[in-house]
Amino acid sequence: MSVLWEKAPCTPVNDDGTPIRIVPDALVADARTPGFWERHPTAPVLGEVGGGLRETSFLWRPTRPGLEAIVHVNSVTDRHREDVTAARFERIDDSDVWHVSYLLPDALVASYRIVEAESIPTDAGRDREGWLRIHHAGTADPLCAETLPNPLGRRSSVLRMPAAPEHPAWREARRARTTAAPAVRLDTLHPVWAIDPAEEPARLLVLFDGERWRGLPLAEALARRAGPPLAVVLVDSGPGRAELLPHPERIAALLGEVVLPAARRRWPGVSGTIVAGQSYGGLAAASIVALRPDLAGTAVAQSGSFQFRAGEEPRRDATEPGDLTRLLGTRAARGRIHLQAGSEEHDLSAQAETFAAAATRAGIAITGEQRVGGHDYAWWSDALFDGLDRVLAE
Repeated sequence: MSVLWEKAPCTPVNDDGTPIRIVPDALVADARTPGFWERHPTAPVLGEVGGGLRETSFLWRPTRPGLEAIVHVNSVTDRHREDVTAARFERIDDSDVWHVSYLLPDALVASYRIVEAESIPTDAGRDREGWLRIHHAGTADPLCAETLPNPLGRRSSVLRMPAAPEHPAWREARRARTTAAPAVRLDTLHPVWAIDPAEEPARLLVLFDGERWRGLPLAEALARRAGPPLAVVLVDSGPGRAELLPHPERIAALLGEVVLPAARRRWPGVSGTIVAGQSYGGLAAASIVALRPDLAGTAVAQSGSFQFRAGEEPRRDATEPGDLTRLLGTRAARGRIHLQAGSEEHDLSAQAETFAAAATRAGIAITGEQRVGGHDYAWWSDALFDGLDRVLAE
């Protein structure tokens, strides 16, 4: 099978898959000197660079004696959830500086949380319920200014490494002091929201998991995006997300009967539809183009759950092709799909490659790119706009 994208750098790991911990000499010497916290009002602290990697130190200062803490970096520490030893903060000598330091890719974008408690079991993530408790207990790093909503808990901090790409519209939106008009609820039974462009739109973007995107400065970023104006519809998934997005017939019915009619009433002049989504939403976007091109002919599918098989327990590490990939092996198709996956999503990236091969044989025009990150809105936001720029330019 041909490789869809050039492989992006990954976090170095030990033989057991845990990230390699380091003890940066400069950080240790600095922590032994009075005034450390005044010199480091923000974190993580970045150190020496080499081979596309950078010393990265997460910092913690206990809020009271007797506490312990771990750092939870999206898709980096997830891979050793059954043993969180590699994520535990360690004290530097007798100072009040605690750290977890890794070698991380210099282009990484990742959300992260700090989990503080009286006791954190070493096997805290031995089952899904335990790992969800870690998610919910995690809080944003008070030393990191950029945050975003955590779909499985409260807010997360954003680690944006120096070489990480950032779309100009999102960079301006994150720094803006003004706020664009928010999304407006459309009069439909299913929660559907509209973002109006400043000018008459030529194309329509349908974006799944709308409730997540409304927690981000999407409207502001769209207002600052160069190029043809887009009308945008956000489709909420709600608690029934797993019963909607991975099932092509259900998501097609929602689009055909509810979403697109509502969009045409609001913007009669739009002439083409792009669908986009992440995870299950990425699978949904790809399935619409592959199976219902009458509804949308173009998709941006980010970290698509192409391993999904109806009736089976969902597993990100599944190696067998999912339902959509297998179905495309039996039929012709058309349309355009731009795929994106994260370098830390090893099994999902492999599934996307398998899907791309099947889709190409079926007749779909496929392009793809791998970003340095995991299963994470931290990079999905900027990459979504990069993907839109690409498909709209063709």
